[in-house]
Amino acid sequence: MTNHDDYVALASAAIDAMGDDGVVSAHWTETKSRSQATIIVSPSDEARIEKYRIGGNDSIFPRLIIEAPFGRTFKIRGGLYRDACANLDIPRLAGVSFESTLRHTSQLRTRMSELIAVCESSCDFTQMGEKLTQMNEIPVMIADALAELYPIPEDASENTRTRARTRAAAIYSRIHSEQLKLDGKVRTDGISSLWRLTQAITGYVQHDKNRRKGMSDVDRSIMSINDDETAKAWSYASNAMNA
Repeated sequence: MTNHDDYVALASAAIDAMGDDGVVSAHWTETKSRSQATIIVSPSDEARIEKYRIGGNDSIFPRLIIEAPFGRTFKIRGGLYRDACANLDIPRLAGVSFESTLRHTSQLRTRMSELIAVCESSCDFTQMGEKLTQMNEIPVMIADALAELYPIPEDASENTRTRARTRAAAIYSRIHSEQLKLDGKVRTDGISSLWRLTQAITGYVQHDKNRRKGMSDVDRSIMSINDDETAKAWSYASNAMNA
């Protein structure tokens, strides 16, 4: 049975995998169906400025996320958080994995070497950065991508079409906002990089799709990670990179 010391062991292993600048935050979620601890390890504020700033107030920095539901298999996933859009992404690309599972979730203190190895296998941030750089160099037509990701049946109701227009507007808005903030102008040719498109969709899922009040940033991040639309966006990205 998982206890407090097991969660401490997980956090210690994650810090070791992240490096000396790792900072831990912990979050507990209680619902009717499950109880879950979420442990997030990120670089310190100083490291975000010194090591991960890409311009102005914008940084892209690694995060290690451990989902530890009580009595169930733990998931350990490496991801990237971007300050410019307040977005957490867990890359899901063919042939590359930034995720591990931990099935035996008790007496973890006695298995620190294994824990550290599992965490390290989930946070190959060098490889992750290379993949995202590649995505940033691939142009996509936004309208064509959205049509493929969100096909609308010919007999769709007006409510369905209205929801589709609202979703598309939110995604376009996120892409254009980032273009203006980081490039100084909005493109008028309907083109985005594959990276920005994927970020816009996951940002939509994380911040716009579910407007339920009282959700913390961590709850929204975990919801986005596990959402079907996020999975579809990364599947589209993976196919585009291998085309």
